[in-house]
Amino acid sequence: MGEFQQARRKKTKPASSNNSKTKETHRIYIGWKHLGIDDNFRKVTDSKGGGSRGLDVAKSTSLGELTDRIVEVFFPEGHAPLMNINLADSDVYLASFSGVKLNPEIRRDDGQNVTFNLGVYLEEQKSSPVRIYLHTARVTAVCIPTLEFAGKKGENRLLVPGTIFGRMSYCVIDTLVFDCNKWPKNIP
Repeated sequence: MGEFQQARRKKTKPASSNNSKTKETHRIYIGWKHLGIDDNFRKVTDSKGGGSRGLDVAKSTSLGELTDRIVEVFFPEGHAPLMNINLADSDVYLASFSGVKLNPEIRRDDGQNVTFNLGVYLEEQKSSPVRIYLHTARVTAVCIPTLEFAGKKGENRLLVPGTIFGRMSYCVIDTLVFDCNKWPKNIP
C-alpha cells in the first residue's frame, strides 16, 4: 500500500501557461447605462438590448477603439432598436460602474501620465473582473420662437433656448440664417 500512496503523491500537474500577464487579451464585462428623465443614469436591462456581457479585448486597445467596439455591441448599425435610440442623437462615453469617465490619459501611481490602453487600465484598477459601462444620453434641442440676441451691438450671435439632457440651456448660433417658421416639424 505504501507504493500506491507514493505513486499518487508523485503525480504532478504540468505547469499551466494560463498566466494572465502573458496573455494578449483580457475579458472585461460591459454594460450600458442611459440617462433617464430624472437625470440619473440607469442600467439598461437585457430585455431592452442592454444587460451585462463579456468581451475579450486586446490589452493594446486604445480608448477610441474600445468605445467603438462597445458601441457596436449595443448599437448595431448605429441604432438600438429596443430602446429606439439612434447613436447620432446621443452623447456617448465610457465610464466605470460608479460613473467615473474613462480619460484618454491615465495617471500612474508614480505620477506619470500614460496614454490609455486596456493593459494600463487593468494595471491601475488592480481588481478583477473589470466592468466598463457605456453611458448614453439623448441630445435634443427644441425650437422656441422667442429668440434673443446676445453679444455686442453689430455681432451676429443668436441665443436659442433648447433642452439638452432634459435641462434648459441655450445654444449659441453665430449666423442669422435661422427661421423658426421653416424649422422641420418632425424634429422634437
